Amino acid sequence: MPHPDVSFQQNMKMSLNHKDDQEARISQAIEAIHSNNSSSIRAAACAYNVSHSTLAKCLCEQSTYQQSQMTNQKLLSTEEEALFQ
Repeated sequence: MPHPDVSFQQNMKMSLNHKDDQEARISQAIEAIHSNNSSSIRAAACAYNVSHSTLAKCLCEQSTYQQSQMTNQKLLSTEEEALFQ
């Protein structure tokens, strides 16, 4: 029988990967807007498959989720990943 924490660890890895993927798409959308490759926030959000409200918020704050979470985290991403290995 598998250890009960295995599925939790797998879910956490998937969650981290999803956040990293979303973060990358948000960054790409922001870059497209700043380089005038996108006509609007909604167009960039649609092109990069992110919420337009999240993208607008990130543009206003000029920080990404990962950057804003850095001050709240006790472990670095590499340290966190090492715990799952």
